[in-house]
Amino acid sequence: AGGHVFMACSFDGFIADRNGSVAWLDQYGKTMAGKGVPSDGGFASFMAQVDVIVMGRTTFEQVLSFGEDMWPYGDKPMVVLSHRPLTIPKRYASTVSHDSGSPADVLWRAWNRGLH
Repeated sequence: AGGHVFMACSFDGFIADRNGSVAWLDQYGKTMAGKGVPSDGGFASFMAQVDVIVMGRTTFEQVLSFGEDMWPYGDKPMVVLSHRPLTIPKRYASTVSHDSGSPADVLWRAWNRGLH
């Protein structure tokens, strides 16, 4: 099984700053758009190529905090990795699932279901 990664992180290896904010991504998007890079950083093009999204719990909770209008994943199946219990809002229950396995195990199961 294989996968593709689409992520953002700062030089310290994190996405959010010390306060949990990802506002720095807005500035990046504006800067890159002026250099011929799509304002979404290529996210829409990437999403058109994947069948399933695998993300960690902290990222999932961060995206949820943006509000329902900002959910960028549509109906794409998603697996959220966490060893702790996870509450999935009802509006996403048909597409989002929870798994405590390793990323490799989760990708292998997705591959066996025909998701790439």
